[in-house]
Amino acid sequence: MGTQPARLRLQIADYCREIEAYLCRKNDGHVIRVVGPSFDLVARWAAKGVPINVAYEGIDRYFERYYRKGPRRRPVKIDFCEPDVLDVFDEFSRDYTKRHQYKSRPGTVHMHSIEGGWPYRCNRVPIFCHVFLEFRIMPDQNMNEVPLEVERLLDLARRKSTGLEFDTEYFVTLPPCKDASDSIVARRIRAAHTSVMRQPPQEGVGLFFSDASHLQAYGIPVVNYGPSGRTVTGKENWDPEVGEHLSIEDLTNTAKVYTALILDVCSKTRAELGLPTLAAK
Repeated sequence: MGTQPARLRLQIADYCREIEAYLCRKNDGHVIRVVGPSFDLVARWAAKGVPINVAYEGIDRYFERYYRKGPRRRPVKIDFCEPDVLDVFDEFSRDYTKRHQYKSRPGTVHMHSIEGGWPYRCNRVPIFCHVFLEFRIMPDQNMNEVPLEVERLLDLARRKSTGLEFDTEYFVTLPPCKDASDSIVARRIRAAHTSVMRQPPQEGVGLFFSDASHLQAYGIPVVNYGPSGRTVTGKENWDPEVGEHLSIEDLTNTAKVYTALILDVCSKTRAELGLPTLAAK
């Protein structure tokens, strides 16, 4: 799969002020300052990349439940709204996943690191943060969809508040792999695997990135084949506690399949393989 991280620079102080102003309006003009632990809580929303409109919707949900209990007794603090805000953000993430599926495997976007503040000024409250996002691109997606998705997310925030500032930078762009499951090389690998293992291979859509994408850019059909990895704990691929391991039996069987594939393909003519005949020079 392809990957495309994006870095978003978000003004946390502005974010907190917008939340404070929105909460004031919901409290009919009563000002509940977002300071101390409340500021830290809202700053975490900003650092996590929660859009301002998503935070608003979460606050609205809490107020709807609050009013159903009867007349309001006192102004609401932002701290009580956090579960609703995070629930809305989770819904947003699930919606993105549902819109990008390929052969029952969902595309993903996740936040793999956050930077905030200055390491040389530890006594200062951060007024910005860097959020690093990674998009796993599915075979039927185009690379230009990712900037559109990011801009769509930022537009949602700008509609709710014009005070927030975002700087977006794309620093790695790797093309997605194309589906080659019906290619000649895929069919010959299936035949070689079945001849060695006496059963068809397990097939799936991987979310990792490989050199197959670069080869396909030059018109070369490519599939990834090999042992998926086994660990001593019994988990597939890798276990975060012990890392990634490979069974000697799996490695040996894979070598046998490669050998059978080479003997099969190299012993046939292009016509026998279904390849077009090369034009004579």
